[in-house]
Amino acid sequence: MERINHSRKSYKRQVYRDLLILITSIVLINYIASFFFTRIDLTAEKRYTLTNTTKTILTNIKDVVYVKVYLEGDMPYGFKRLNKSIKETLDEFRSYAGDNIQYEFINPSENPDKKTQKELFKQLYNKGLTPTNVQEKDDEGKISEKVLFPGALISYGGREIAVDFLHNSMNLSPEENLNASVEDVEFSMMNAIRKLKNDFGQRIAFIEGHGESTPEEVEDFTRSLTEYFEVERVRLDSQIYSLSSRTLDSNKKVTVVNKYDLAIIANPDSMFSEFDKYIIDQFIMYGGKVIWLIDAVDANMDSLAYASTVMATIKNLNLNDQLFKYGARVNPNLVQDMQCAIIPVNTAISGTQPQFTPSPWVYFPLLMPNTKHPIGKNVNLVKGQFVSSVDPVGDDSTITKTVLLTTSQNSRAI
Repeated sequence: MERINHSRKSYKRQVYRDLLILITSIVLINYIASFFFTRIDLTAEKRYTLTNTTKTILTNIKDVVYVKVYLEGDMPYGFKRLNKSIKETLDEFRSYAGDNIQYEFINPSENPDKKTQKELFKQLYNKGLTPTNVQEKDDEGKISEKVLFPGALISYGGREIAVDFLHNSMNLSPEENLNASVEDVEFSMMNAIRKLKNDFGQRIAFIEGHGESTPEEVEDFTRSLTEYFEVERVRLDSQIYSLSSRTLDSNKKVTVVNKYDLAIIANPDSMFSEFDKYIIDQFIMYGGKVIWLIDAVDANMDSLAYASTVMATIKNLNLNDQLFKYGARVNPNLVQDMQCAIIPVNTAISGTQPQFTPSPWVYFPLLMPNTKHPIGKNVNLVKGQFVSSVDPVGDDSTITKTVLLTTSQNSRAI
């Protein structure tokens, strides 16, 4: 009997010892792990895994990027998720950039002095951060309102950029907007870092010579592009060297090198010559990309100032055959959509004082982005003006056709 009791006591001591070793090991592992950062992405599409582009940029940072995040303190759960995502992303940035990524989280409402708070809010707003008002209900059912700044100020090389993390897409619910914001933290910060680094590696050419939009008409577009690329305006004028250079080596072999990575054809209104089309085609054949911003129908709002109708005419750009070869046909029609923008319409009786009433204008459809494609991810509805439908054509297996914008189901082409 004594031997059995002794065995039981020995067994208990062994169990306690093993349990103590296990607990000690867990505590020790957690303590050691607290000095390191790692995040396991279990999503099928790897939403929370840094892209290779991000990793490359981070490893090549030469100076300190300092990030001041102003989303801190007491806040609703959704914003706490966003706060956590920002911190985890910054820690992951540090695993590639090391000490060249420095950050701090600041609560702009921490100072109890309302005047000081208001002054700080004003400073942050003037620097480009957008405040948002949130309401919270306590355990007693009392509702309180507070101001949050879901953004950051990122500085590098003596320059500073404001980053707003919170999405505000009209076609998403508040919860969906927060989810999109969490998923987009990496892009938001890396977008700012790329702007601050300002390393021009690629060149863009706005094509001229066919009645394209003037520099003033695409000024905002151009300014946005110059934050990342070197942008020029180029006239083709049937000059074979306008978009590419050609050299002849000792073996009389011609080497063609594009001068630009991308060409933008923005709203031309006159015909392209066959030779200009050939220049563009050669540019594409040697690896260049082209954005065709063209209208098949010419229509504008100017005529509404004098009459209740809009005159539309078909454009002859002489591009149908070339676009067809690339797998697209821009139809000479206009799209009407019940999901559309609102414009002021004069509803006053003729001869009386004008009276403008906001009314839906079906010729300005609010186009829905393809959210499954990187270009359309987290993009709001896109306002179109007198748009035409586009058909994918041809059966060339080497051409991939992807629809980026679509109308609603309540639309038609006329």
